[in-house]
Amino acid sequence: MPENPFEGIDRKRVDGKVRETVPPSDRKRILTHFRKTCPEYIYVMMLCYKYFIRPKEILMLRIADISFDEGLITIPSDVAKNHKERTIALAAVVMDYLRTLRDMDNRLYLA
Repeated sequence: MPENPFEGIDRKRVDGKVRETVPPSDRKRILTHFRKTCPEYIYVMMLCYKYFIRPKEILMLRIADISFDEGLITIPSDVAKNHKERTIALAAVVMDYLRTLRDMDNRLYLA
């Protein structure tokens, strides 16, 4: 082979993502704000930042994906980014809020 077939293709970036942690003082201000303006949003934030459920996955979850008795939430494969179903155990404080949705139509979306 006289020439490299990969010539001209850019190499993959080697530097990793730079992640920045939100300082505790800012986290406290954010929490205080949402407690006053939209307390339900706190639970959405918990699902994102405590349980690593992606925002798009939260938007696509249905009430039927919550096991109220077991305290579990299942991310179906057709909702998950990697197309792999996963089940997550939730803390009692999150489940207490989600239980308020128990009597709603199972076909409704969570968020």
